[in-house]
Amino acid sequence: MPDKNQFRYQKEELAAFCHFGPNTFNEIEWGEHYGDKKPSEIFTLKQDFDAETLVKTLKDAGFKKLIVTAKHHDGFCIWDSEHTEYDVAASGYKDANGQSDILAEISKACTDQNMDMGLYLSPWDIHDESYGYYDENHKPTDKEHDHLDYNEYYDNQLKEILGNEKYGNKGHFVEVWMDGAKGNGANAQEYDFKRWFNTIQENEGIKAGYDADCMLFGAEAYTTVRWIGNELGIAGKDTWSKSTVDKEKNTINSNKQGNATVGFEDGNQWTVPEADARITSGWFWGTTKNTPKTMDELSDMYFNSVGHNATLLLNIPPNNQGTVDKAILDRVTEFGNNIKETLKPIWQKQKAHL
Repeated sequence: MPDKNQFRYQKEELAAFCHFGPNTFNEIEWGEHYGDKKPSEIFTLKQDFDAETLVKTLKDAGFKKLIVTAKHHDGFCIWDSEHTEYDVAASGYKDANGQSDILAEISKACTDQNMDMGLYLSPWDIHDESYGYYDENHKPTDKEHDHLDYNEYYDNQLKEILGNEKYGNKGHFVEVWMDGAKGNGANAQEYDFKRWFNTIQENEGIKAGYDADCMLFGAEAYTTVRWIGNELGIAGKDTWSKSTVDKEKNTINSNKQGNATVGFEDGNQWTVPEADARITSGWFWGTTKNTPKTMDELSDMYFNSVGHNATLLLNIPPNNQGTVDKAILDRVTEFGNNIKETLKPIWQKQKAHL
């Protein structure tokens, strides 16, 4: 059976993604080639980041949650982290109040609008020297002789965010999104998922006094929100909400059929089917990927995701000025209004029947 967080999410239908970081300023999707460039060279935001307009537009359009990419694969942190200098504070960015913390800005806007938040914290980290197994001279070694523990680094950053009341909606996150992507040279690092999951639930789950555990994406047998199997915003016609997991072997089977995970009618764990998609052609904003999809395309997404028992997680990318393009904001508003206008007669009938 779904817990209360899962039940709420499937009923809410719409969530938003926010990809923002160095890639926004460099016309790329994965920052694999930043090398030794300083934060000020790859993250060049000068204007105050406008979190308020982004969040209010999403809220008014009917979105119930915003998942923020606090750290993508490049390892750059959009909050002021105590555990690295590869972050927004080191870039020189300051908001109108002199602070260097975009995650805090977005969190405040979500708190003001009472919008749920999710945290995207990439396990794969291209930049940090603790990622992988190296000795004191930074020569490749094995797990037993590793000098710096990446699992501890990642766990410390989880605690830094999840344990601070200024992050999240009123200090709370309802989902943690762990992207499973790994690129070249990234395989020599085993993740201590159980340690991380314990940290998450100690801060955001039943152990912390909430009515349900924090939902986990990309968490193997501990997954409670699963990838739909594509980035098109499309779920299979007959999509079930359950997967089959083996906790002892730490495996999950969500029944991949074609380009979608359709789940199992008789699965043993509820895993909310989450269909992630982009309102533009890229996850990160760029000058050649800033055109929003048409209403026909977004309508197809909605009916083929929400209409097929999945939630729709739609990416809305801020631009290199710290705002969202007007054309994108207008399309978000139009999308939300069209859903309301289309389904209003159905909702009214349901209320009258009840």
